[in-house]
Amino acid sequence: EYPIVGLGVFGQTLFVGTTGNPYLISGADSASMSAQKLDARQACVSKRSIASVQGGVLYASPDGICLADPNGITVVSGGLYTREDWQKLNPSSMLATAHEDVYYLFHEGIDGAGCLSFDLKAKKLGTVDLTATAAFTDTLTDTLFVAHSGGVHACFASTNRRTGVWKTPLITMPKQSPLAWLKVYGDQSTSNPVTVKWYGDGVLRHEVDVTGLAPVRLPSGRWLEHEVEISSKARV
Repeated sequence: EYPIVGLGVFGQTLFVGTTGNPYLISGADSASMSAQKLDARQACVSKRSIASVQGGVLYASPDGICLADPNGITVVSGGLYTREDWQKLNPSSMLATAHEDVYYLFHEGIDGAGCLSFDLKAKKLGTVDLTATAAFTDTLTDTLFVAHSGGVHACFASTNRRTGVWKTPLITMPKQSPLAWLKVYGDQSTSNPVTVKWYGDGVLRHEVDVTGLAPVRLPSGRWLEHEVEISSKARV
């Protein structure tokens, strides 16, 4: 019914991304295949954004990252990006690949190039400081390769960890309550500490480097709104 943009495969099912409704095609014999038109009108805006993952196919639509599986179409980035903000990433420029249950989506937005990473197991969306004009996952060596700066590079092959940053959303307590202790569960150490920033009512109230598992005393104070930001090379 609509022009085909690109294809993807999961299990015994063929995903067909179009400029309108997507389709799922399945069957045991090429002479007797059945096509199912999905209700969701989520067009595929970039054939290079299509990546097959376990149990489904991910691709870029005008509204966000979509997951096509036997249950239909789900916009997995819907709660994190408005349509206006998503369009600023220039979805038609996107290319993607999947590696280690993570969907890496490279884009050329109005604010510069970047990479979104969608963790399929944790169902969380993050960013990676990485750009690429092409990407490929070599299943034989289990390595993600990207092309940028005139060369092809293996990603995440080094034993040196990179610093990750994560911040909670705004947490509003039922009342202005004091918090007394901080404990970080991770593999932090003196050489790889975890930097914790605690914001109370929008103001940085405390910053500390945590190097072990022992609880750390927090300064006194009562605030209604809280945010916690951590940055570290350690796994937390």
